[in-house]
Amino acid sequence: MGEFYAFDSKISEEAFDSIKDNEFGSHFLKKVGFVFQNSDVQLFSSTVFEEVAFGPLQLNMPQEEVKIIVTEILEMIGITKLKDR
Repeated sequence: MGEFYAFDSKISEEAFDSIKDNEFGSHFLKKVGFVFQNSDVQLFSSTVFEEVAFGPLQLNMPQEEVKIIVTEILEMIGITKLKDR
């Protein structure tokens, strides 16, 4: 069996179980994203804005900060007009 490393730390079953409870877990969750292969299978969000905001909200960022960040991201990638879709 092989080994898996992320950000110079070995990821084990034990580490994965406690990933939310330690400093590495916090760092890991801020650096790793997830993109569905099938766009019809999304998370829970009904709009593009909410979909982009999902990650920062899971990191317990203040709502006002999330609104600013999401707006900046949508502008940066040129999809502001799609925010309510």
